[in-house]
Amino acid sequence: MEWQDGHVWVARCQWPEDGSTRLEFKYIVQNPDRSAAQWQPGANREVLLDLTQDVALVQVQDEWSTGKQIVRLLTLACADAPAPTALAVKARRPKGSLGVIGKELDVAFQRLESAVDAGERAQEGTADAALQADVDVARAFQLTLAMMQAEEAVTTLQPRPASRAKKAQR
Repeated sequence: MEWQDGHVWVARCQWPEDGSTRLEFKYIVQNPDRSAAQWQPGANREVLLDLTQDVALVQVQDEWSTGKQIVRLLTLACADAPAPTALAVKARRPKGSLGVIGKELDVAFQRLESAVDAGERAQEGTADAALQADVDVARAFQLTLAMMQAEEAVTTLQPRPASRAKKAQR
């Protein structure tokens, strides 16, 4: 794992092709000579996946000391979805905050798709290029996830009553 800006560690691993749905891991802080300086206390961590979908990217958000863990999946269906046409976007996007967030979400998905494609190409290059590609994918995924969460948050907001909206405009 490599440390990145924003308190993010990035790692890439191959998921076993035997249909496994469980990945077990533990964090270890290493000394410069790669010997173990400190093992994470407690039991090993694990990630359980639903592999009925083609998973493109897994984001694990957890804390060293508490064991709190959030796992988010980006499926290939999301990553490979064709970019909507401008007319389709205009037709389905409401005005206001949701429309702005929706447009930014479309852009974030396009950037993520480009980063994943570039990452696949970089795997055939140098280790530094592959690592940078992984960082780019992680950043694009973080942006996409943030935009998805923002869109979900805005859609759950209750609209203001019409009388309050008119008073606010005065």
